[in-house]
Amino acid sequence: MATERTRETRHEPPSRDELEARASQGWKLIAVEWERAQGATVEPSPGVFRRVEVAYGLRVSSDDAYLEEDATEVAAMILMLDLMVADQPLHKVAEELNRMGYRTRQGTEWNQVRVFGMVPRLVAVAPDIFGTADWVELRESRRERTAAAS
Repeated sequence: MATERTRETRHEPPSRDELEARASQGWKLIAVEWERAQGATVEPSPGVFRRVEVAYGLRVSSDDAYLEEDATEVAAMILMLDLMVADQPLHKVAEELNRMGYRTRQGTEWNQVRVFGMVPRLVAVAPDIFGTADWVELRESRRERTAAAS
């Protein structure tokens, strides 16, 4: 069965009566297109905010006033970075995270897809982590392990 479509340029929304009349003729509303002048700014209605996920490694503070580090998530990110820098494949990174007891924010085990999903976040925080005492300690212990294995 062929589909018939029509497009109308309008200056006001259709009335309820018009929508009902079209529906009785077999038409189905399938899209709405919005337009406004470029650069137009409108204050959002009170109480309307876009929900934004808190980045992995951070949490909302107890007074809800700011974001603070989540020590467990930061430790998981440091381990991910350490293993990736050591050229471990992502499935091995996931296995090690699970072995060490780290879980995703949803409480599930890590897998290579979830670890891969963390790469943009790791790239964003790596400069901060590379300077931490934890990273220096991990890097030194990795060097010692590598030297002992040689």
